[in-house]
Amino acid sequence: AIGGGGFAFPKLVAAGHPGVRTDVVEIDPAVIRAARRWFFLDEAVSLARTSGGELSVTCDDGRRFLERRVGPYDAVVLDVFVGADPVRSLATVEAMRLARRALAPDGLLLANVVSRDGGTDVSFLRSEVSTALSVFSHVEVALATDDAHAVEDNYLLVASDAPVGLPDAIPYDADFPGEPLFDI
Repeated sequence: AIGGGGFAFPKLVAAGHPGVRTDVVEIDPAVIRAARRWFFLDEAVSLARTSGGELSVTCDDGRRFLERRVGPYDAVVLDVFVGADPVRSLATVEAMRLARRALAPDGLLLANVVSRDGGTDVSFLRSEVSTALSVFSHVEVALATDDAHAVEDNYLLVASDAPVGLPDAIPYDADFPGEPLFDI
């Protein structure tokens, strides 16, 4: 997983999937310290270890991590924001090519994409769908919003070279994808 935050997804994997190895890359050491102090990160690391898995945390830039030819992973999770803004260096065609290279055959890229303006602006989602379609054969999107606590809509973008088959995928037509994002 690239982007730690509160480490919710890696902790979920550690608790619910014994034997799974999860590498988490977080650029901000203060976020890692806060997760250790307030969000039970060290307990999740211990839980993963006692269940035959591993949860490792690396303080590094996610893009640089991918550039080092890591993997192969069954999944690469992109959950990277600076405040409310996505990290562009991990949202481009070039970054998705690096993520694809880090995947095992038929592996999955999962990206958290957030709307703007109270859920009315999905232009970044549209661009991310187009960007992912430039790299992967199959791209699906599902709504992942907590209506009780969220102002914006969260979407899960899933991309793979194998069919995905998300049960709650949101259908979109050929007009939905926006312009793909490229490194500048």
